[in-house]
Amino acid sequence: MWHILPVPLDKLLDDDFLQPSEPTEKKKYTLLFSDDEPEVQKASETLNFTDDAAAFLNEHLTRISLPGLSNFEQMELLALVDTVLQVEHQKRSLDENGLRYLLFMRRHNYLNRALPPTLRMTGLSYRDVVWALHSESQELLLEYSTNASGGRLYWKDAKALGIFLWFGR
Repeated sequence: MWHILPVPLDKLLDDDFLQPSEPTEKKKYTLLFSDDEPEVQKASETLNFTDDAAAFLNEHLTRISLPGLSNFEQMELLALVDTVLQVEHQKRSLDENGLRYLLFMRRHNYLNRALPPTLRMTGLSYRDVVWALHSESQELLLEYSTNASGGRLYWKDAKALGIFLWFGR
């Protein structure tokens, strides 16, 4: 079962959140008067979730079975890596609620492509759909949902993604 952390999504994707905590005043002044800018830039680049990091994780997660995880849980972990990478590319164009909906929608689509038909989900849960209802960028979410459905949105796709509940409100 997935639990949403009480931390805003922007904070999770923010580089400063991943770094060890230091007094902010000291950190600001250290970066301001630092002579070794390339090292600071290199350190911040290593904390980004990049295409290379996602490819590395995907490669290892498909080859190596992690102890303590079932095959289904490892497949969900692969889906999460793929989904976070896709959302990372679009985080500037969507608000926080739209990002959450997009995260769940992409995870749902990835798992439905990767899992056998007996394990596939019929649709998003209402908990996941409510994020789109509160989003300020519903037109963009509709476009992403249409693209995820192969470019044509049929009733079964709209029903599975809960579009009838949130679009136009």
